[in-house]
Amino acid sequence: MGLAWQTWMESFHPHLFGLVELVGAFLLALPIGWDREQNDRSMGLRTFPLISVASCAFLVIAQRAMPDQPGEWNKTLEGVATGVGFLGAGAIVKHGITVLGTATAAGVWMTAAMGAAAAFGQWPIAIALSVIGFATLRLVRHATPKGKSTDRGDLLEGTAATPGPEERTARRDESAREREGNRP
Repeated sequence: MGLAWQTWMESFHPHLFGLVELVGAFLLALPIGWDREQNDRSMGLRTFPLISVASCAFLVIAQRAMPDQPGEWNKTLEGVATGVGFLGAGAIVKHGITVLGTATAAGVWMTAAMGAAAAFGQWPIAIALSVIGFATLRLVRHATPKGKSTDRGDLLEGTAATPGPEERTARRDESAREREGNRP
């Protein structure tokens, strides 16, 4: 379906190829980003769509740059998966025996896969990933026993690992004062 979609899009309008995929990757990532934003997670409404669109863009660029070498697209896909894996790993925090951010990290990786599926015109897969991701993050959360889910840092709030809201505000205000004091 991917190559047929690409051929149809290029025959329809050669400059349009890639734009539909990028917009689709953006739109499909919005529900997951919205959910993460609503639940005050470390990555949210801006990050998830950007990950999806960037993953899609790398693959669309590879397809345009090497249209007769689909084997080379695999290298780009491998690079995207590896790079996004490192990005997701940055969302994971370990504090003592508690590990936080694993659902966010998994969501980051899945969002990149969604963007990749969009880049290849695999819309059923991209849509399924969006629905499954949103449903898992939104609905399964309610099935988890209270206090069991440690994806959110509120268990550590106010500790040295994660400052509480008052400390975050104080740090932000102090940084602003420092910046203003350094202006000529």
